Amino acid sequence: MKLSINANYFLLTRQPNRYRTIDESFALCKEAGFQVLDFSPFLDDRWEANANAAVEAAEKYGLVLEQSHAPYNFYSNLPAEQFSVILDRSIEAAIRMKNRQLVFHMDEYHAATTEEYDPEAALKSAYEALAPHVEKALAGGVRVALETIFEDRKTYGLKGRSHFGGTFEELMASIARFDHPDVGCCWDFGHASIGYGKEHCEMIRKMGKKIICTHTHDNYYNRDLHVLPFMGDLPWADLMRTMREIDYGGNLTFELVYGRLPDRLLPGFIKQTYDTGVVLLDMFEGKEIL
Repeated sequence: MKLSINANYFLLTRQPNRYRTIDESFALCKEAGFQVLDFSPFLDDRWEANANAAVEAAEKYGLVLEQSHAPYNFYSNLPAEQFSVILDRSIEAAIRMKNRQLVFHMDEYHAATTEEYDPEAALKSAYEALAPHVEKALAGGVRVALETIFEDRKTYGLKGRSHFGGTFEELMASIARFDHPDVGCCWDFGHASIGYGKEHCEMIRKMGKKIICTHTHDNYYNRDLHVLPFMGDLPWADLMRTMREIDYGGNLTFELVYGRLPDRLLPGFIKQTYDTGVVLLDMFEGKEIL
């Protein structure tokens, strides 16, 4: 098992209109010790150039572009045709970057305020929206990983729920619906902690070999904070032991989202992130950590 990190996070700076280049971001990750990256090119009209730049930078620094994250439309509410275009671009980019897997959310379902939540209808809606794109990714040699998500109360006030995929049963049903050996699960530790609570480790055991990749981050107060492990209240020793029990064979991928560090703090922070991952690997191997 190797350590990976989402390099997109380091494109962003504290200045709204200043971005680091893909080359600069990858160089920072390499210097800190990472050999594997999670990277999702921007999907505007320059997406091809961005994907090519990622390939060139990865080759330059000897990095592997293991996975990307497909866009999701639950919050954006783009017209179906427009969303389909950017989703297709993400798959083309993943194939071009020779990703091992592409992560999807199964929450492409929007209930009207007068509708009762129907999980079967939600699964049908999500499947029909994503199936052609999933098939294209699989045909291009990219595995598909459906991510653990949670009910975030965006739809508070509606009858029942309208956020599909937020339960373990819905996630399992989604994987079963695609019924393909290369469709599995991206285990997001932070999301699973919110969604499954004290049953977190048990749900890992139930998902078992279907877990093919991870999003690794911590939280507290049951909020999706994406902080580094050990900065929140997730039981990392238990989680790593459980991943060892299921003989998890993928990598640990840090998914950082919030905050913008000053330039001079960034190299030290990325190194701290890598060192945190080394501790997690030691836990996975059963070493005692004081």
